[in-house]
Amino acid sequence: MTVEESRTMQAVQNIARKVDNFTLRDYFASQALAGIMTNIKQDFSENPQEHIAKICYDYADALIKEREK
Repeated sequence: MTVEESRTMQAVQNIARKVDNFTLRDYFASQALAGIMTNIKQDFSENPQEHIAKICYDYADALIKEREK
C-alpha cells in the first residue's frame, strides 16, 4: 500500500468512526454525488433524487469492483 493509499484509507476510517455503518461504498458514492452535484445541468427523471442516488452507488460499485482486480 502506498503512502497516499494509506492516507486515503485513514481518512475513510476517520469518517466511518463518525457515522455508524459508513462503508467504503458509501464513501465512494458520496464522492460521486459531490462531483455530480457540481456539474448537474438537467433533471434526469420525475424523481431525480432517486435517479442520482442510484447513479452514485453504481459508480461506487464500479470503483470497488475495479479496486478488487
